Amino acid sequence: MQSTTPETPTQESETEASTKPTLGLQDLVLIAQMIQVATERGAWKATELTSVGTIYDKLLMFLESAGAIAKSSTDSEDTETAAQPQET
Repeated sequence: MQSTTPETPTQESETEASTKPTLGLQDLVLIAQMIQVATERGAWKATELTSVGTIYDKLLMFLESAGAIAKSSTDSEDTETAAQPQET
């Protein structure tokens, strides 16, 4: 009986690892701000507002839980302030 060992994954070189795209918390904060600007400028059709609002709310909840933005104290608070990065 011949035993086989699984192939070991090849190690990525440092240059390959550094060229992979990354997405950080600051990028997500920027995306939230872009959604705000597009909304203010009327970029969404009425039929798209629910899906845009849902993803925006999910994004804000994620950013708040990650500590990237300050938690909103009330629902009526201006969302523009909520999507500002926390000062560190």
